[in-house]
Amino acid sequence: MARKKTYACGHRGKGSFCQVCRTQATPPETSEQTEGEDDKQRWRAAFESDPIDLQHLPNKSLVRRARMILDAVGSGAPWHQFNGKRLQHDRNVVSVPLGRRYRILFRTDEGSPEPVSVMSHESYNGTKPGRR
Repeated sequence: MARKKTYACGHRGKGSFCQVCRTQATPPETSEQTEGEDDKQRWRAAFESDPIDLQHLPNKSLVRRARMILDAVGSGAPWHQFNGKRLQHDRNVVSVPLGRRYRILFRTDEGSPEPVSVMSHESYNGTKPGRR
C-alpha cells in the first residue's frame, strides 16, 4: 500500500507530483481560449438584435429554436406550422411551444403576429384567468 509523502510545496499526497499545485497553476493563454471568448461575446451580442428578450432561456438550443420561429413568423410563415394555438380567454394571443417548458406569445391585433414575450409553461399557465 502506497504511503502519502510530502512534496516540495508542502502539500501531502500519493503520486509523483502535487495534484493541488497542478490544478491551481494557470495554463498559458492559447488561441483556443481567445476564440472561445470571442464566441461568447458574439453570442451575447446576438441577443441585442432579438425582437423580444431571450436571455432567460436556459440553453442555446431553445434560443436557436426561438430565433428560428421568430424569423419565420416575422417573414410571413403561418404560426400554425409551429403548432401555435390561440388562447381561449384572449383570442388575439397565439401561443407557440418552444419545447415542453417554454412558450412564445404572439399578439395578432393588427392581423400579422407580433411577438410579445417568451415565458415558461408555469408562468404561461398563470396568465389564464381563474387558473391561479
